[in-house]
Amino acid sequence: MDEKVAALAVAMAATDGSISRREIEVIKAFFFERAEMYDDSQERKDDVVRCMKDTMAMLQRGNSTKSIISSYCEEFLDAGDRECCFIAYNVCVDVAVADAKIEKRESNALRYIAQQLGLPDDEVQEVNDGKIAMAMYGDATIPSLSKLGVPRMLSLENQKQWLTVEYEKWRRRQSSATSSVAADASARIKMIMSCLAEIDEQLNKGAS
Repeated sequence: MDEKVAALAVAMAATDGSISRREIEVIKAFFFERAEMYDDSQERKDDVVRCMKDTMAMLQRGNSTKSIISSYCEEFLDAGDRECCFIAYNVCVDVAVADAKIEKRESNALRYIAQQLGLPDDEVQEVNDGKIAMAMYGDATIPSLSKLGVPRMLSLENQKQWLTVEYEKWRRRQSSATSSVAADASARIKMIMSCLAEIDEQLNKGAS
């Protein structure tokens, strides 16, 4: 199944309009390391490379990234392999952050993949928290709620509750001895407070 997850990762890499050498390296490194756990490691590596090339050929023939992503996600979900779904999302996040920045199309693709794989919001958030720093979001058109990972379709009251929990989580991390973690926590706290202020304003307008 690894070779098909690698193919999904290639489609993820193409969501911003191109596939970089760095993204290909990230995908290969991820699955080549996993292949070393098995006796037939070289065969597994060859399968990964073959599926990656097949997917790139499909994209060149005009197949959309969304259709390829949907097809693989449906296959993984139908197989009932939760570990495979979790690995698939993890490697897609690795691909998205390969160049240390997240564009809007990549952000939307990650949300779509998580949804198509049927992953719980808390599992998705845990992966994102560990791999995506606020500084990677250089695209100003990405909504703050999306950057923070607020689940879609929540009411204003539930958004406020969710953000309050996140505030407490990241407030504790502001004192981290790791400077990058502390800086990211501070950036998140600032964004959370801004979102909470906007939500309170909307709630007050609705109550008046």
